[in-house]
Amino acid sequence: TLVTGYPIDWQLHARSARQSGAPVTIGFVGRLNPEKGIALLLCAAEILAKKPGLPEWRLRIVGPAAVSEGGGGTDWIDSLKKEAAAKLGNRIEWRAAEYDPERLASLYGSMDIFCYPSLADRGETFGVSVAEAMAARCAVVVSALECFSDLVTDGKTGLVFSHLASDAGSLLADCLGRLISDAPMRNDLALR
Repeated sequence: TLVTGYPIDWQLHARSARQSGAPVTIGFVGRLNPEKGIALLLCAAEILAKKPGLPEWRLRIVGPAAVSEGGGGTDWIDSLKKEAAAKLGNRIEWRAAEYDPERLASLYGSMDIFCYPSLADRGETFGVSVAEAMAARCAVVVSALECFSDLVTDGKTGLVFSHLASDAGSLLADCLGRLISDAPMRNDLALR
């Protein structure tokens, strides 16, 4: 049996790559649902915000929150937004879902680091957004889910953290902090 992943337009995403690293942009694109690890990403961002000496960075979260679109609901996301605003201030930007292929590719292309901290041990299949981000030359950080292992090899094509660890937020913050601080490493992983 031949198994093929979801097709993506690699050329469109590669043409959209325009990372600047000033400030370093960390991004997430996907359904804004608790199983996607959004709260964990915000926890890691809060840890990073307290670390002295990091280059300037920001976090961009893109996706639908409505339950009808697979999100966790507006009450849940509004609570996260309020908490994030208090802890991260202007470092965080929330954007609605983007479905236009050109604009979506442009969003990926503006991110230096793409983070997909999914907690869904069952339910994730291929990781289309991870593949799209990689095609747009983002350095990627993913949770240690089996579905990502075909795309991301820790230290070679991205960074992987244990989402099941008791200190998962710190582990994720460490991965993101390494990439924020080390532009050559970030660029090397992005090119791979």
